[in-house]
Amino acid sequence: MTKHGGLVIYGRSDTTLNPGGIRIGTSEIYRQVETIIDIAESVVIGQEFNGDVRIVLFVKMQPNKKLTEEVIKDIKHRIRFGASPHH
Repeated sequence: MTKHGGLVIYGRSDTTLNPGGIRIGTSEIYRQVETIIDIAESVVIGQEFNGDVRIVLFVKMQPNKKLTEEVIKDIKHRIRFGASPHH
């Protein structure tokens, strides 16, 4: 954690996650999220949850942009149809 309250994450950004036994490459998710002009940056992680792995997406919005329900729906739609429903 930086002195300004930010986080620096080291490591690969193209890992493979395995929720429910389905192999998912994070780069497939990034490819979809990067098409959304209001999002400046994103990071995808796998989080152990209830004996499995769930995928968590963090986004940093562009200046003066908000993460609204409309943006969330757009993210989900692009990932579902640009990658797959499993993503």
